[in-house]
Amino acid sequence: MSRAVIFIDGAGLYASLREEFQKTRISLAALISKLVADRDLVRAYYYNALFPSEDKKEYAKQQRFLEAIKYIPHLEVRLGRVVKRGTSYYLKGVDVRMTTDILALADTYDVAILISGDDDFCAAVQVVKDRGKVVEVAFPKRWRSRLLAEASDAYIAMDESFLRDCWMTDKSQSQVIRQESRKALEFYKAKALPSQQSVLEILEQIGVINRAFSALRGSEDALITVVPQIAAMMYGACLDRTSFQHNVGLVCILLEWNVGDLSQLVQQHDPAWKGLRLLEQLMADRAHLTPERRASLDYLKKVIDLRNKMPPYHQPSAQVVEAMAALGVPSQPASAEEWQNSWDRITAGVLGSFRVISDALSSMAGQI
Repeated sequence: MSRAVIFIDGAGLYASLREEFQKTRISLAALISKLVADRDLVRAYYYNALFPSEDKKEYAKQQRFLEAIKYIPHLEVRLGRVVKRGTSYYLKGVDVRMTTDILALADTYDVAILISGDDDFCAAVQVVKDRGKVVEVAFPKRWRSRLLAEASDAYIAMDESFLRDCWMTDKSQSQVIRQESRKALEFYKAKALPSQQSVLEILEQIGVINRAFSALRGSEDALITVVPQIAAMMYGACLDRTSFQHNVGLVCILLEWNVGDLSQLVQQHDPAWKGLRLLEQLMADRAHLTPERRASLDYLKKVIDLRNKMPPYHQPSAQVVEAMAALGVPSQPASAEEWQNSWDRITAGVLGSFRVISDALSSMAGQI
């Protein structure tokens, strides 16, 4: 199944809807689902510019909108800035960010879907097409860029018929988006591979872990930083040794925790200790280190050990066989299906460990 990434020119989209339909209350969640169809959505990126806070009315309105759309699954917001000259507003840095992402993220998708009517993106479209990617452009017909439509592999006319199921009701924008986002998340989970569902839930558990860690620290510090590109790449299928090695490496990036802030919660520690060892000590200090929690930390240590014994960190050897066996996966899968099954098992194990860790941190935070 092909992987799709959607790039949304927010300002252009809403301006065209206002002119074409005299309304702008479009559901991004519904629009994304419709454009993706039966493909795997890696991520959708929404681009716009942030109004200056001194423009109180527009700033407050935009903040309500941005607060609402953060509930849409797989949606990442990219913001430039607004410059006011006289009574006119000008967007800065938006096209550059979108162009950069179209090019930089090309390895994460098979199909790029651009919601834009700006022919400034033609050059980027041609570059990724030359790299074997498929590019689709969706936009209201009267406001499309003919050059951009012709540069793409397919043009989707966003007319009244196409958008019929994408308009919001009279409910508040925030309420509608949250409801539709929950439905969209369930839709993506329902059609995902086991590993893909695990990745989605791992990201949810990271949110719980970070909130508990912030409560323990009494600050806004996060224990785990999630880079969108890493999460998107983890979501892909795992069909051979190379992709398996790559995905294990990505999981280990999620285990590169905020050691500086974590160490401040531990009574005594060795400066060489890494995140998992520090967390183990924190649980011990606060009488929360149960056998189940120790086993979960040990599982994650085994994942890191596998990463360290595989290329490009180490040449294939008997140590790799032992490390994979310790995680319950075969060292020489004979088919793409077996490689995917091994990755399914790894992500399920990581998810189980993250659930145990989030429960432990939440329990400790509840005692403050």
